[in-house]
Amino acid sequence: MVIHLLLYGCLSILIIVAITALVSPWFRNLKLAKSLALYPLHSANLIIILDKHNQINFINSSAITFLQKHGFSSDDGKVLLPENLEFHQHNALTDKQYHQYFEVNIQQHSFDCELLWHPKTKQWTISLVAISDYTFNRQKSQPQIRVNPDTGLDNHFVFKETIEQMVDERQSFIAGQLEIRSYSKLLADDDIETSRRVLKELSNLLKEICANIDLNIRIFQLSEKRFGLVLPNNNSHQTVKRLVATINNKVKKTQFSGQHSLQLDYGFTNFPTDGNSTEEIIRNTRIALENSASQEFTDYMMFSNELGQSVSRQNTLQDAMRSALLDNHFQLFFQPQYSLKEKKVIGAEVLIRWQFEEQWISPSEFIPLAEHSGLILPLGNWILTSVCHKAKHLVAKGYEDIIIAVNISPKQFSAPNFVEMVKRALLTSGLDAKNLELEITEGVLFNKDADTINTLNLLNEMGINLAIDDFGTGYSSLSYLQTFPVNKLKIDQSFVRNMHLNKADKSIVKSVIELGSELGVTLIAEGVEQSEQVELLTQMGCDEIQGFWLSKPLDESYFSHFLHSNKSLS
Repeated sequence: MVIHLLLYGCLSILIIVAITALVSPWFRNLKLAKSLALYPLHSANLIIILDKHNQINFINSSAITFLQKHGFSSDDGKVLLPENLEFHQHNALTDKQYHQYFEVNIQQHSFDCELLWHPKTKQWTISLVAISDYTFNRQKSQPQIRVNPDTGLDNHFVFKETIEQMVDERQSFIAGQLEIRSYSKLLADDDIETSRRVLKELSNLLKEICANIDLNIRIFQLSEKRFGLVLPNNNSHQTVKRLVATINNKVKKTQFSGQHSLQLDYGFTNFPTDGNSTEEIIRNTRIALENSASQEFTDYMMFSNELGQSVSRQNTLQDAMRSALLDNHFQLFFQPQYSLKEKKVIGAEVLIRWQFEEQWISPSEFIPLAEHSGLILPLGNWILTSVCHKAKHLVAKGYEDIIIAVNISPKQFSAPNFVEMVKRALLTSGLDAKNLELEITEGVLFNKDADTINTLNLLNEMGINLAIDDFGTGYSSLSYLQTFPVNKLKIDQSFVRNMHLNKADKSIVKSVIELGSELGVTLIAEGVEQSEQVELLTQMGCDEIQGFWLSKPLDESYFSHFLHSNKSLS
């Protein structure tokens, strides 16, 4: 009888534990869902909550209404997910801010999208705010949604309507947008009520400042973190400068909700100087705002024709890059690498080149654009796969010991499937891992996090060579060589270029070579162009060099001829 009671008691405990384990995450998810669902009641946001596998846990009533109006059911929530969701999720996790802000088009409607990762609950929140003309025209006549109920400010519908009226009347004015920097992090760190209080306090401060300046400045709330400004009958940059300085000074001295310090970014444009339509003016304020946010030491940005042309070119190049990827229009060139000790060419670094509209586009221009647009991942995959196949062709021609190096971007390296991508490239090409070298930047190694160490160890175990690119320009510290399985250091060309003329550069290069040699890594100097540099590097004990002294970058056929004519490898 006692034994039966004990067994019954143990079984009851196990059942309770099992039920708790199953129900607790549900309650936690429900609590998060309910807290986030409160916000769209007064902002009309479409809210979707995803688990870590991007399965939908919750969508709010606004999202369901949107789906139903477009012929979908509440079970079709994936229709609302951005096409490039995984790219933005990757960026959110990489920059440790756990959020991303971007625009998306869904069912022919434009939305401002806020993507937020919740580390504790392992969930993603997607918040969509409609910004389309359709929504504007449908809702602008409804007074109850023309004013933000928390702050009392007119919203983005009234902002657009106001600008539209002034454009029609041909009044000169300045329009602007300002937004809270890292607002989504504030939302992630605190509950919604705290964030609402912060917004209300900031809006009150902005209203007070604009009233005191007495220039008939109108202020609007465009979204959770963004405000609009209109300065009628004004086109003075000095007025903008004074306004920004006044706001920043007040904001800097204020602790919002008793605990938060805020920073703001600003973008402004002039009418009629910078545009002839409402759409142009609003777009140009947004362009100026985004560029201001990307400039660390700039208080605000005024739109200019040069800025507009720059953004237009960036958009053109981004679209062209997508087509170039599909049509295989990128080209790979080989920069030969030479062993000073063995007196022979031992491999090459692969460089990407792109010709658009009969002009060569510099990698320094299109690579940052690829990173910003999310194209760096498919582009990096194409480069790696192509390099492996081309290297295999060289091995098949008898260059069994050749090592071909390829640059890996930080975003590509930190992608969850990066190791599998490398394995697949080697497998499909048939290339031996010993013939491949991956070049990564120092910044990748700086944090020494577990994922970085694990990725490097896995690559090293595969037999792949690992090199640190542009050594000396980032977080230079040879101490990480004791933690990571690095085979090679590439001494940056900025030190090599004038080492035969500059004692400081010469000393730096010599020190790096000596310390690297003691730690057992190969040293290669980039940007070698002069015989004097070659002699100095040989005397210092540098292992390898690359640069115009040996050869300019060559396409695949010329590089093959170069190898053959130099009889560089046995």
